[in-house]
Amino acid sequence: MNDPAENLCLSETLELARRQIVTARRTLEDAVRKHGWKDRISHVEGLLTCGLVTLAHSKEEVVKFEIATLDKERGPHLKFNPRGIGLDVCPCCFVCMATKRAEGKNNYLHNIAAFVESKPDGEKIVEWFTSLARLDYREREPNWIQLKVGACDLHLSNLKELERLTSKYGVIRQKDIEESLNTPSQIINHKS
Repeated sequence: MNDPAENLCLSETLELARRQIVTARRTLEDAVRKHGWKDRISHVEGLLTCGLVTLAHSKEEVVKFEIATLDKERGPHLKFNPRGIGLDVCPCCFVCMATKRAEGKNNYLHNIAAFVESKPDGEKIVEWFTSLARLDYREREPNWIQLKVGACDLHLSNLKELERLTSKYGVIRQKDIEESLNTPSQIINHKS
């Protein structure tokens, strides 16, 4: 039988265990609503809640360790919390520098918008992208800073790889960008 935690790092395994405890706690809550016996079950729910809190603290420590270990292997990181892939006006594709998805359309490209820690950090990440990404910084919202990076249809797989590399810990390294640039490209057919 396949162990779901077999190929996970420790922080992912702890998160899997946490989700399983959440499911067990919900099962008990449903049973109490349906059958009663709250006085017999509430202490078990409390135990599970304590386990969730303890696992959350342990996971935070493990994540810090895993990030520090990866910093030694892959280079220093900066905070980069991607919100998934969407469409937005971007300067150009970060792989081939194409500026339009299709003839006659705006510069809407597949993109990742990611929150960064500070304006200097965002500027550093833009440098890592050799200025093929843009920093969305507004004086009136100094704590709401996003970096936006786009990809044309041909290089959507590169953008997906960048998202995969940066989503796990919410950080980015120059090496992540380099690796995503080396991902094989795919042509995507869009229906009109």
